Amino acid sequence: MATCCTLCSSWLTAAGQDSPNLTVADIERHLALKDYAGAIEQAQIIVDASPWNADAFNLMGFALRHLARFGEAEKAYARALRLNPDHAGAHEYLGELYIQTGHIDQ
Repeated sequence: MATCCTLCSSWLTAAGQDSPNLTVADIERHLALKDYAGAIEQAQIIVDASPWNADAFNLMGFALRHLARFGEAEKAYARALRLNPDHAGAHEYLGELYIQTGHIDQ
């Protein structure tokens, strides 16, 4: 497991990101503080470097939804689900988005 994290960290460093060691935990720290804009910024850096990261897209959607950026949130959840059709969090949060926006029939 440590090898995977080391490899991912190395890849992010090689990608030349401003903050190369970002992880989903960094997004979660912003979310815990209700710093949704900060969470979106962190998620964007991660998905730019790792466009296959369903967890980052899911948390980006979560933060966008909390800022009432519903269309963007729906796109982020959809991307997470394209990457991982069984992503329970993305299914749950997309359902919450539909309820919040009155699209319960979705």
